[in-house]
Amino acid sequence: SGCDSTIIVDFNFVQSIEITRDEQVCGDFSEVINSVTYDINNQMGTEMLTTASGCDSTIVIAFDFVQNIIENRNDVLCESDSEVINGITYDINNPSGIDTLISAAGCDSIINIDFTFTLGTATIVVNDICADAVEGSIEITDLQGLNLPIMISINGGMVESFDNIPVTLIVAAGSNDITIDDGNCMYQETISVVASSMPN
Repeated sequence: SGCDSTIIVDFNFVQSIEITRDEQVCGDFSEVINSVTYDINNQMGTEMLTTASGCDSTIVIAFDFVQNIIENRNDVLCESDSEVINGITYDINNPSGIDTLISAAGCDSIINIDFTFTLGTATIVVNDICADAVEGSIEITDLQGLNLPIMISINGGMVESFDNIPVTLIVAAGSNDITIDDGNCMYQETISVVASSMPN
């Protein structure tokens, strides 16, 4: 009939979509994407999804798995020591426990705490002196809870280091404050160096 038909074309083009899944996840994480399970045994892959309009969406999967961390703390500490873990103070009165810390990714870190607290002591022998003596000697014969080498000071004076025992030290007559330090634990004792009582 010679009549024209006009078709107005206005396509709406949808771009293909690519999504990257590379987030940090915990060791027990799993997710099903396009009927495929992604977990610690299957961390990476590429999935193609088709929209209602027939367009493809690509999902690139590269999960970063963070394992749950278990740490055992079996430290040997001095009796006066303490340590704060996750807001809890561990000391000689509270030496053990289990604490759980949460990372930024929401993963657990478990700390098993079993501290041993030791009392540092020493055996100090005072040698006899004469009644008019102005100095005498002491001998450190044994250590318990202290490790060699040790550092010794008398009355807060100069510190001397010793690699072996027994240790003999010259001290003033009278009262002396002895400090023994192994760099971790410390023992202090006041020793009196006086003449022995002699029978009349």
